[in-house]
Amino acid sequence: MTNIKIRLIHSARSETLTAALVAVAAFALYAAAFILSFPYFGRVVGILAIFPVFVLIRSAGLAGGTFGGLAVFPIDTALYAALGYGDPFLSPTRLASWGIVMGFGLLFGFIEEMECVRRRQERAFTRAFQAVEEGIWDVDLRRDLVSVSPGWYRTAGYSGPGAIATMNDLKARLHPEETELVEDEIERLRDGVTESASFEYRLRGEDGRWRWLHTKGRIAAKDRTGKPTRLVGVSCDMTERKNHEELLVFQAYHDQLTRLPNRKAFFERAVEILAAAERSLHERTRSFVILDIDNFKHVNDSLGHRVGDLLLRAVAERLQRLVRRSDFIFHLGSNSFMTVLSHTTIDTDAALFVEKVIASFAEAFNVEGFQVYVGISAGITIYPRDGTDPLTLIRNAESALYEAKHDRNTYRFYSADIQAKASVRLGLLSNLRKTIDSGGFTLEYQKIMNLDGSVESLEALIRWTRGDTGEAVPPMDFIPIAEESGLIIPIGHQVMDMALADLARLAASGVGAPVFAVNVSAKQIRDRTFTAFLRAALERTGAPARLLRVEITESCLLEMTDEVLTRLRSIRELGVSVSLDDFGTGYSSLAYLRELPIDEMKIDRLFVSDLPDGKAEAIVMAIMDLARGLGKRVVAEGVATAEAFDCLVKLGCDRFQGEYFSAPAPLSEIIKPAPPAGPEIAGHAATETDREGSGESGRGNGIGA
Repeated sequence: MTNIKIRLIHSARSETLTAALVAVAAFALYAAAFILSFPYFGRVVGILAIFPVFVLIRSAGLAGGTFGGLAVFPIDTALYAALGYGDPFLSPTRLASWGIVMGFGLLFGFIEEMECVRRRQERAFTRAFQAVEEGIWDVDLRRDLVSVSPGWYRTAGYSGPGAIATMNDLKARLHPEETELVEDEIERLRDGVTESASFEYRLRGEDGRWRWLHTKGRIAAKDRTGKPTRLVGVSCDMTERKNHEELLVFQAYHDQLTRLPNRKAFFERAVEILAAAERSLHERTRSFVILDIDNFKHVNDSLGHRVGDLLLRAVAERLQRLVRRSDFIFHLGSNSFMTVLSHTTIDTDAALFVEKVIASFAEAFNVEGFQVYVGISAGITIYPRDGTDPLTLIRNAESALYEAKHDRNTYRFYSADIQAKASVRLGLLSNLRKTIDSGGFTLEYQKIMNLDGSVESLEALIRWTRGDTGEAVPPMDFIPIAEESGLIIPIGHQVMDMALADLARLAASGVGAPVFAVNVSAKQIRDRTFTAFLRAALERTGAPARLLRVEITESCLLEMTDEVLTRLRSIRELGVSVSLDDFGTGYSSLAYLRELPIDEMKIDRLFVSDLPDGKAEAIVMAIMDLARGLGKRVVAEGVATAEAFDCLVKLGCDRFQGEYFSAPAPLSEIIKPAPPAGPEIAGHAATETDREGSGESGRGNGIGA
């Protein structure tokens, strides 16, 4: 009995050990079969078609005997047989082993499925990471590692991976001006101050050039304490856009021809300059020097705008060589430049600089094969003595420049006297505008006499009385201002309208009307609409065109172009004659003079007033010979003495104008009934009363003085 118990115990222990071994072996074999079959059949087939099927078949065979013949296939039966045991009945031990195997099988299946899903997602992410054009980056904050996509390398200007592995690699390639910005943004993300960030910075590419990148990033993962552990983001190349923006800014603040900062840049920069001067403890003084090229318009008109543009560029380059590193230079527009001089403690510092500039302009500019000589004038203001803001300083510098331009190739410091003159000039300009609007100009006329004493023509002369003061302003005081401001065109139109209206009334009255001579400025001649205006004015007033003479000054020849010559010809086609006034005082080109469509030349009073001086006689005679050789009539203007008149007669002149014959007077005082008889000019000098416009008679046209 004892032996039987011992044997049963031994048998139970053996069976238990055997069951355990079978369970482990079955688990290992089933797991191996599952893992090997999974890639081909999937989880469901691997679990249900491998060992659970065996379990079901084995259980069915033991229970009903129907499938007992198939019991040799289960792995556990084979193991039992190998160990010398028979085929036992379904025992708790075997069921437990099968349960363990099935449980572990299901666990392994679930784990493997999770791993496969992860691998699929990883492969999909890798494919997307490699294929996307934008630069994707991933920062592991715990290990300070940076992962970037191939697109990021292309965006940043690198041919292949490996350049960026850590944050220090990235920082080493940042532009110095943006290093702090990028570090601050990354730090804010690292500290969790913000969930996302967006910033722009420059990164040095593989070729050494800087590229602008726009980066957006966000926190992708945090640890259990909420501290960010991973950042992800995208970067795109915005170099082209930035370059375009920089170009637009450059164009807004720089002159496109000279590449110098422009007027807009001056006002913005001047604020900074003055603020720095205000903070300075020792050198607060700054000199503002405005420079203007003399006779630049003549260069433009005679040599062409291309040569003028190249001259401006050459002037800018020369000025840049003359200023110091601490100074500033701007191109205000046209032919004007502004320099701001630092470290000028006394006026002579600025004067020395300007004198150096003027001296440098004694050397010709070689432009397109032309040796171009130009002068330069300057106006100087001193901060803070002459102003404390940019607008005041530049306005005062322009006032000083205005005075310097009268003498040319020199400079003037701003002063109270200049300020007074500038105020007068501004007052005149304001009143001129009001007078133009109200039509407050009047005309006087001066006779141009024939040798036989008849009135050849009347020259219309503008007169202006200020409405605010009642003061008569001489033409020499307001005509230059009108020329500079462009008001000469509307003023000239009003003068022409008034003169043509007088001529039309005189012609309609039945009194023999003389020719009316009207001065026309160079700006009017250059105006493309002038011919159309003149035609309309003649039609509107009904004045006969044959009795109108347009007088242009010799200064017009300085700006003579084919267009102007065409305009003068079109004026003559209207039936209007043309006279060249003030001849001998300008820079007439004989080539233009030969082709100039004019009918008359007037010898300037500068030469006539010196008669009978021998040199003056020679000049007058030369002018008369030139005019006659060109087939033009000659008028001597500014005849003020009997000696000058007698000399002109001796030289062969037959037309005269001047105070010796009559002073300018209103048309109503000139047009009077003629007396029965009167002395001829030849051999007779007018009396003082005649010179005042009230005593001389004319012949041949019935017009009395």
